[in-house]
Amino acid sequence: MSATPDWLIFALTALGFGLLSASMDRHAKQIFGVHPPKSTRLLRTASGWMALALALIPAIAAYGPSIGVSVWVGFLAISSTLVALLLTYRPRALRPAFYGAVALTGVLLITLMWPDRAPETRREEGNRHVSARCTENDGCITVVVNGQ
Repeated sequence: MSATPDWLIFALTALGFGLLSASMDRHAKQIFGVHPPKSTRLLRTASGWMALALALIPAIAAYGPSIGVSVWVGFLAISSTLVALLLTYRPRALRPAFYGAVALTGVLLITLMWPDRAPETRREEGNRHVSARCTENDGCITVVVNGQ
């Protein structure tokens, strides 16, 4: 299994908690130096909750429903601790972390959507041509074509 879903889950949960913290007046003042208007706070709140909810999708897709939810909760704990530590000791470091999390999420989404082409193996058995395509996640697909 690839580590890409884990990084995507981490990026989304960290981004979600970062946005939720930036939606609060006190933390927004720490991070950006100004109090945001109400519309900005509402947008950050909605985006933060959406990022946390979206992080559940790759967790369930990669690990199944029962383990995926547990993995998601684990990443929630890790990300919330990271954001809390950054807010405590380096609040201004969250600003570039936002951009990094958005960029990482975009790159990982593109990576996950890119088609994975497994090498194809061909061999001949008598008058039949056998073709097999094996992937790590799907196992092997074997196609037997009779030769002419």
